[in-house]
Amino acid sequence: MTLLILSISTSFITVIIGMPTLIKIARVKQLVDEPGSDRKLHHRSIPNVGGVMIFAATLFTALGWLTVLDVEFHYLRPWLVVLSAAVPIFFMGLRDDVMGISPFKKLGVHIMIGFMIIVLSDIRIESFHGIFGIEELPLVVSYLFTLFVYVVIVNSINLIDGIDGLAGGWGVIAMASFTFWFYQTGQPGAAIIAASLGGALLGFLIFNFHPARIFMGDSGSLLVGLITFVLAVKVIETPVSHLPDSLLGVSKPVVAMGILAYPLVDTIRVFCLRLCRGSSPFSPDNLHIHHVLIGRGLGHRKTALIIWIWSILFSVISLCSITEIIPGLSITTHFIAYLSFAILAGALPHIIPKRRKA
Repeated sequence: MTLLILSISTSFITVIIGMPTLIKIARVKQLVDEPGSDRKLHHRSIPNVGGVMIFAATLFTALGWLTVLDVEFHYLRPWLVVLSAAVPIFFMGLRDDVMGISPFKKLGVHIMIGFMIIVLSDIRIESFHGIFGIEELPLVVSYLFTLFVYVVIVNSINLIDGIDGLAGGWGVIAMASFTFWFYQTGQPGAAIIAASLGGALLGFLIFNFHPARIFMGDSGSLLVGLITFVLAVKVIETPVSHLPDSLLGVSKPVVAMGILAYPLVDTIRVFCLRLCRGSSPFSPDNLHIHHVLIGRGLGHRKTALIIWIWSILFSVISLCSITEIIPGLSITTHFIAYLSFAILAGALPHIIPKRRKA
């Protein structure tokens, strides 16, 4: 517990100290996001390189406190691979923030980085744990499916970074959930990674909550996506022997899905709406849940708070032992019911009455 508190504090303080200087430099160098298109909800130039400080604080903190762990090197090796992979993903995001990169080039880099993580760290989805009657996956299928999950998660989190405080706040909630899980299941390396990023995002949120003084940009959102992917897979593949009695009745895939519920539901919803309208699922528009809530007149702060509460509820519900509430419920039924509930919840913004302007 002490190392986790130190991890959160170190990255938080690093961001608090360094962010004002980064904001000044970004303004001088014109590293800003300009208002203009209908999709952009800000009305002034705002620095978009907040990911620089998130990356620096997370990497510095995680490397520092991981080395304090009294474990053999083979235990640290996967996390060193993950932190190494964070370097190119950060620089790709930073270049996209400053100069722009074509979607196909980004996808190519994602595939290479995802494959590197999966092969070198052996962090992959090895089993469906009985969902749809599927247990252990063949090695090739495991690699390909995990790579697909990587691309989906990273891009889903990148897509929710649309209003002040949303992605940063969601990231804090997700990292807190991951930290709790890994602390409870005796996985200190994963817990330190989650706590380090969580502390950095908490510090960033002070500068990003409406009215934002800086955006995290792709350099930040892609980093959050990469680490979220790794931690989600580690949740799914947590050995049963590591589970305390309080978590024995919990479905590990549902826990991972619960933490990721908001970005996944928003992405699925937007892709389906675009296809129904006959447009490309990858074309930018104003169909995201945060756009809908803003359109209802809620503003940045209330929209972010609603989505934060939504995310907290789904994370907490996923940690409940549903098998104790409904004995005999199969894991497939549990998974489908939870997914259906999450998708239905994604439609709630449409029933909020539109506020009239005074």
